Amino acid sequence: MKLLNTIHQLYINSCYLNSKVDKTRATLVLNSYLVVVLFAFSYTLISLIIKFDAGFYITLVLGFAYLVAPFVLRMPDKIGLLAHFFMITSSIATCILIYYSGGLFSAVTPWLAITPVMALLLLDKKSAWFWTVIMILVVYAFAIPQYQGHQFDIAFNKDWIIPFDAMALSGFVLVIFLCNLIFETGKNQAMRIVEEKNLQLTEQQDEIAASNEELFQQKEELATILEVVRDKNRLIEKQNTEVRSSILYASRIQNALLPIDKKIKGYFKDEFFILNKPRDIVSGDFYWFEKLEDCAIIVTADCTGHGVPGAFMSMLGVTGLNSIVFQEGIFRADKILNHLHDYIFKSLQQEEGKSSDGMDVSVLVIYDSIPIAEFAGAMNSIYFIQDNELIELKADKKPIGSNHYGKDRQYSKQIIDISKPTVFYTGSDGYQDQFGGKAGRKFMKKNLKKIALEQYAQPFSKQKEIFTSTIENWMKEGEENQVDDILLMGFKVDRKGIN
Repeated sequence: MKLLNTIHQLYINSCYLNSKVDKTRATLVLNSYLVVVLFAFSYTLISLIIKFDAGFYITLVLGFAYLVAPFVLRMPDKIGLLAHFFMITSSIATCILIYYSGGLFSAVTPWLAITPVMALLLLDKKSAWFWTVIMILVVYAFAIPQYQGHQFDIAFNKDWIIPFDAMALSGFVLVIFLCNLIFETGKNQAMRIVEEKNLQLTEQQDEIAASNEELFQQKEELATILEVVRDKNRLIEKQNTEVRSSILYASRIQNALLPIDKKIKGYFKDEFFILNKPRDIVSGDFYWFEKLEDCAIIVTADCTGHGVPGAFMSMLGVTGLNSIVFQEGIFRADKILNHLHDYIFKSLQQEEGKSSDGMDVSVLVIYDSIPIAEFAGAMNSIYFIQDNELIELKADKKPIGSNHYGKDRQYSKQIIDISKPTVFYTGSDGYQDQFGGKAGRKFMKKNLKKIALEQYAQPFSKQKEIFTSTIENWMKEGEENQVDDILLMGFKVDRKGIN
C-alpha cells in the first residue's frame, strides 16, 4: 500500500487532491494504466519466448507508453484526455495483436470487450456506447474477409498456440476481474464522498438553524424560511441523492428575499441593470433596496464565502437590514453600517470568538427632494460617473462583522452632489477578481472602470449584455471556471432642476 501511495504521489498533481471527486477519478485512471503496464510487460516476455515479434514490439511499446503517459496528471484538468488516450491506444494494440495471431478466432479477440468496459469506468455511458459500436465494427472487419476465405497468419511458433490461447484468455478473465475491482473501489469511494458531503451539509444546516433561533421571532417570513430549511435537512438525511435539488430550492428562497426588480425598475425608470451570477447556485452576494418617504436606499454586499454558507450569511444580512430600517427607523448611510455591524457581531456571538465571518457592504442613500446622495462603505467601494469622468469613492478599511477588527466600529459618510445626471456602479469584488484571459490573470478593477466609462451612456439593458459577455468571454479565453459570486449593479440618477 505504501508503494502504491508513493507511485500515486509521483504521477498525480496535488491540485487533484483538493477535491475528493477529482482524486478518485485521477486514481482510477492511473490504476488502469498501471494494470495494463503489468500485463503488457508480462506478454512482452511471453511473446519473446514464443517468437511472436509483433506481440513483442506492441506490448513493449504499450508498456513504456503507459508508464510515461500518466505523467500528464502532473498538469491540471487532464483526466479526460488521459482516459481517451487509453481507449485509443489499447484498442489499436488489440487489433494489431488479433491481426497477427489468427484473426477473429484469436484468443486475443475477447480483449476487444475491455475497451468499452474501461470507457464506462473512466469516462461515461456515452463514451462506452461509442466504443462498443467501434469494437463491433472491428469484429465485422475481421469476420467479413475470413468469411470470404481469407486466412490471417499466425505470426509465432504454432506449437505454442494452445499455451498462447490459454494465457490470453486467462489474462482477459483477470483483467475483467480487476476492472470490477477498480469499479467497486471507485464506487465505494464515491459513496463515502457523498456521505461526507451530506454530513457536512447536515452539520452546516444544524448550526445555521441554531444561530437563527433569536431571529425566529422577529419576522414571520423568516419563520417560514426556517421551516423550509428544517424540512430540507430532514430530506437530506433520508435521501442523499437529492442534495442538488435541495440547493436549487434554497436558491429560490434566496431569490425571494431579494428586492423585486419591478420595485427598483419603477424607481429608476428602467435606467438600471443587475448582473447577479452565483458561483454555486446560491450566492454569498446580495443586494437590498427600499423606497422610503423622501429617499431610496440601495445596498450591495459580499459575504464571507460562497455557496451554502455564503447564502445563509446573506440571509442574515437581509434580515438585519430589514430590522434596522423598518423597526429602528434608521436611514443614514453611516448609521446603517454601524447598526448592521452590531447586529451581525451579536447574532454570530463574535465577542465570544465563535465566528470570524463578516461581509463587505456599500450603502447608498439617494434623496428625492434635494440633489445629494450619501455613501458609506465597509471594504466595498462604489463608482459614479458625471460629465464623462469616473470617480471612485473609497470605503472604510474594516468589514461588517468579523472579530479580527474588534467589536467597536464607526463608519464614515461621504456626500455626493447629484445635481448633474449621475451613473452609479456598485457590487462585489467577484467581477474584477475573476481569473481568465490568455495569461490566466484577474480581470482587475481598472478594466471594470474602463468598460463602465466606455458604456455608461448606453441603454442599461445593453450595458448588462456587454458586462455579461465580457466576463464570460474572459473566463472562456482562459479556460477558467467562475471563482467567486459575481454581483454588479448599475443605475442612473437624474436630479437636474432640484435645488
